[in-house]
Amino acid sequence: IELETGTGTRIHLKRGGGPRLLLVEDDDGLRAMLAVMIRQWGFSVDEAAGFESVGQDAGPWVAAVADLGLPGEAGDLGLARLKAAHPGLRTLLLTGARERAGQAAEGVDRVLVKPGLEALRLELLELLETVR
Repeated sequence: IELETGTGTRIHLKRGGGPRLLLVEDDDGLRAMLAVMIRQWGFSVDEAAGFESVGQDAGPWVAAVADLGLPGEAGDLGLARLKAAHPGLRTLLLTGARERAGQAAEGVDRVLVKPGLEALRLELLELLETVR
C-alpha cells in the first residue's frame, strides 16, 4: 500500500515478512535502498519521509530507525516522542555526523553513523532474535 500526502510525503506499508519496523528517511533513494536491505534481513518495513506522517501511534512496530537530519521534526526528537509513548520500542538514529556516534540521546537506544550498514544489520539481527 502506498499513501501520499499533499506535502509529497509517501508512506509505503508492506504486510507480512516478519516483525514490523518503521524507517524514517527523507532521501528517497537512500530510504528505498535501506528498506530493501532491512526486508532482506527479515523485517516488514513501513516507510516515511518525515515524522509528520507518522503521528503518535507506533502501531505494532518493534523498532524505529530514523535519520537525524529530517525536515520538520528531527529524527532524535521523533524517536524520543515514539519511545515515550511506547517504551518497548527499539529506536535507532542514523547520522552522517561521526561526532554523534555513541552519544546518548533521550529516547534513542543507539546512534549509528552512516553509512553504518553493518552496525545497523547487526543491531536489527539481534533484535530479530528477541522478537521471534
